[in-house]
Parts: sequence; structure tokens; C-alpha cells
Amino acid sequence: PAPSAPPVAPDAAPDAGDASDGLAPPPHAPTLRACAAGPLDALVAVDVTGADAESFLQGQLSNDVVAPGPDAALLAGWCSPKGRLLASPIVHRLPDGFRLAVAADLVEALVRRLRMFVLRAAVTVAHRDDLAAHALFAPVRARGADAAVREWLGATVADGASAASVAAAPLRAATGADGASVLRWHDLPGAASGAAAGPGTASRFLAFVPRTAGGPTADGVAALEAAAADALWRLGDLRAGLPSIRAATADAFVPQTVNFGEAGGLSFKKGCYPGQEIVARMQYLGKLKRHARAFRAAPVDPDAPAPGPGAKLDVRAAGAHAPAVGDAQVVDAVATDGALELLAVVRVDAEAPELALERSAAREFDLPYAPPGAGEARGRAAAAKANAAPQTSGEASGGAS
Repeated sequence: PAPSAPPVAPDAAPDAGDASDGLAPPPHAPTLRACAAGPLDALVAVDVTGADAESFLQGQLSNDVVAPGPDAALLAGWCSPKGRLLASPIVHRLPDGFRLAVAADLVEALVRRLRMFVLRAAVTVAHRDDLAAHALFAPVRARGADAAVREWLGATVADGASAASVAAAPLRAATGADGASVLRWHDLPGAASGAAAGPGTASRFLAFVPRTAGGPTADGVAALEAAAADALWRLGDLRAGLPSIRAATADAFVPQTVNFGEAGGLSFKKGCYPGQEIVARMQYLGKLKRHARAFRAAPVDPDAPAPGPGAKLDVRAAGAHAPAVGDAQVVDAVATDGALELLAVVRVDAEAPELALERSAAREFDLPYAPPGAGEARGRAAAAKANAAPQTSGEASGGAS
């Protein structure tokens, strides 16, 4: 997809296949009966400002920060010289530069290292620890959602800016007083707007507001605890196939291993950046051995902790007693509503893999894009299944003749 375009359509959840495909059922999320918002303590803002901010970031990040224009918010990678991801910021423009939304456990290392590359450029790199991140989830079919979104966004957009236009645009950033900003990010599929509504979709908004002001509020917007808001935000990223790099996985993956190109985080038409030669070589000359896929286990032990980023899990072929055939490295895992969903890196040639958990197994479901190499592996699995199917009597007699 284009760098600024969400890979999931706003009015449909990704097709996760059905049990006959050997895939898990379509995933679900806790029902959102109305708009809900809460703090995102795991995300922080880093501002890169100054006359040379655009050219500076263009030479540091894996995505093109110039081409999408002033209203885009996009995923980008920041790599080591060896082409491994050190961070995966969400990038959007400010009037005087750019804002990066990054994992809180990476911010000190990222700011320190970015400043090393400034040299004589007219650029300032600042951790905005005076700002706090907040998320808003708005079910598309929830009654009164449009008005609630406009009111909530009105607390963060600039005076005179149209909160309605921010809500309507697919990926738009607006900046208000004291550095407040808001953007719309990829939707959360599977968030129904009522008990009988069936699978649905919720829009997601990310706002940075001054800590002294508290979080934005609005009539019709329920307050979420920090842990619940964080789980829903990460669930949206996981189902959209958007990899989030944190301290435990920094310097662990080349971008293609976590599907960065398919998620819209790579540009091969822009200039150089740290690690670009390695990333390009993998794209055009290399052979990818591992990639990220999505998995779901349900039900799971509610008291068992979810595996953290970087954790290793055994991979086995489908079947409760199948032996391990390799391992998987967790990119992220979210426990919600009696289920566990994971984005994990496995071998490209793994056919119908399951992740072995303590008392259950996680089965694969489809991302909204095809991971690199997934088509080949699933094609082999489908062919094997067809060849193993029992013949009808007519087919048998035809073969004998």
C-alpha cells in the first residue's frame, strides 16, 4: 500500500478465513458499546524541528517523509548500520518539523543517537516529556460516535482548525497550543458497537496533550484504564500487521522480517539512510528465511502472563501432540477477553504452524496483507491437503479406467 494509506479498509475487518482452511476463526475484540479513551503510557513524543528537519529525517528513516505531504501520518523504521530496526516510530508533521511517536522504553537511546547525526544541521531533537499520549477508540456504528469524536478532538486541535475534518480524513495531523497534536491511525477491526452487532470496526486516534491539562474528555466517551487502552491500541497494530519495535526487540530484525514493506514502512525510491544498503540487498538479492505472522489462542489461562516482545516459543505443525519443528520470536502479544493474540516471526516455509503455549496452542489467522513468502507456503499446504483428500467412488473408477 501507499505509505500513508491504511492496509485495512475502514468498513471491514480482515478476512481471517475459516476452520476448513486450517486457520483460526476471525478474531474478535472486547465489545465497545460507545467511544472509549485512555492514556497510552507506553508511547512518547520526540520532536525533530528546525529548518533542516525534513532533510535530516529523510536521511535517517526508512520511509519517505517528503512525498506523502503535510497531512500524512506514516510508519517508518530507524535502522542500525547493519540494517536492523532500532525503532519503529509513527511520524507526522508539525508546523516547524516532525513528531515521532516512539516506544517509551526506547526514547533515551533514540534521542541520544539521533543527536549524534545532527552535526551542523539546523535541527533540534527533543523528547517532549511534557506531553502525554492518549488513545480514542470510536466504533463506526456506535450511536453518537461522530459528535463524541469531534468533541474529544476539539481539546487537542488548534484554534480555528476543524475537528470534523480531522475525524473525516483517513490520516491527518493537527497541532494545537502547547504542542498538542492528534492523528488518526489504522482502524481496529473486530470491535463491535453492541452485543448483537457482530464484528465491527473502531477508528483509532492518537493525541499528545500537555500532562498538566490531563487527558481530553467528551460526553459519550468512556474512560479506559491505562492497561486496557494500551491493550486495545496494541491489538489494533497487531491485527493491521504493524510491527512495533521496543527495547527487547531493538536491533533484532531487518525490516522485511517483520513485514515492514507490506505494512507501508519502507520506500525504495528515496535516498540513503543508515542500513539502507542491507535493506535493499535483502529486497532485491536476498532470500527471506523468516517473516512475521499473526496467531491467536482461545481460551487461555487468564492468570498466565502474555509472552513479552522477544520471547521464544516452540513452533509445531498442527496437532496437539506434534513435535516442535522450530521456534518463533514474539514481536508483540496481547491478552484480551480470554484470548491471546500474537505477532511472531517464524520460518517462511512453515506450513500450518502452531505456537506452543503453556496449556494451549496459538493458531494462525490472516493479516490484511500477504506476508513475504506466505503465498508459497500456503499453496503447498493447500495442495497437500487436496492430495490427501479421500476420493469419491466416481473418481476412483475413473482412475482405474
